Amino acid sequence: MGNGKNTALRDTMYQLRVWLPIIVAYGTILFLATARANSGAPPPSLSIHDKVQHFIFYGLVGTLLQRAMPLHLKRITSWVIAFSLTAALGLIDEICQHYNPGRTGDPLDWFADCLGGLTGILLYNWVRPYRRFVEFSPLKWALARISPQKLDLADFTRSSQP
Repeated sequence: MGNGKNTALRDTMYQLRVWLPIIVAYGTILFLATARANSGAPPPSLSIHDKVQHFIFYGLVGTLLQRAMPLHLKRITSWVIAFSLTAALGLIDEICQHYNPGRTGDPLDWFADCLGGLTGILLYNWVRPYRRFVEFSPLKWALARISPQKLDLADFTRSSQP
């Protein structure tokens, strides 16, 4: 019975560790999208700086969503789900901006959101150093360094998908 409680606690901690960064990242995006209201709504812009910001932020969201996908899903299925969620979150962001005084929803921003999300998903799956960086846990690495018995860092990262 104690083993079942440990497994449940481990699963809960894993889910918290996986989903909390997504919630924090998206909450930050929504805060930044709504907090910068000014007197008049600017027209949709082709500013490269704005599009790069959308690309980078949603690249992070796409990466985190892909990381949160259950391992039992087929790779293409997890990609489609992660991309669909990223695109939906980007659309929600643009809709919120549309109704916020001083902001406007821009379809090109949503395109940058989707492209960034797709790039983050693909980087996470195809570029091993990027994936290792995302999965790296400084606390567990430090504990492994000071522990009398050396722990395998692979124990602290998520298993690769098939």
